[in-house]
Amino acid sequence: MKLGANVNVAHSEQRNIPVNDLYDGVISAAMSHDLTIPVVWNDTSEIWNYLRRVRQYPTTAAKRQKYLNGLIKTDDGKWYSNSAMPVNERFNPLAKIKLSENDKATTERALGAVYAEIKPVDFLSYRTSYSAEISYVTNDNWGDKYNVNSTRFREHSLCLQRNGSLFQLSDR
Repeated sequence: MKLGANVNVAHSEQRNIPVNDLYDGVISAAMSHDLTIPVVWNDTSEIWNYLRRVRQYPTTAAKRQKYLNGLIKTDDGKWYSNSAMPVNERFNPLAKIKLSENDKATTERALGAVYAEIKPVDFLSYRTSYSAEISYVTNDNWGDKYNVNSTRFREHSLCLQRNGSLFQLSDR
């Protein structure tokens, strides 16, 4: 008779960038981004000229400041562009990556298995095994305030998601 067991433990961390969600993913945003505007606006004159051209220029200084406060800035002080066309909340994919730079998913996982094997005669063996997996996943997402496009805005949001699960597998 043979008896055996093994245990594997894993810890992983990864950036939590929504790659391909229907409305919120980087790939779908890249495919539907407005090709008539630059990816990055270098200064406010480019922003205001664009909004004048599409007839959505903020008429007061307070509205212009609110609009600028809702844009995502690059590391070198420029602004990621967004479209004046409100189509399913699509927005600049580079801005989405910037918004997601502190988001992370952490997984703790343990997998264990035991088995027993009986060999009553040389040409016959019987083996049974049992295994179980337990995992704990943490998703930490911080969504800063931003303009989805020139007519839709999002406020700050914080999402801390904790998921635990136990899977039992048996093989006889």
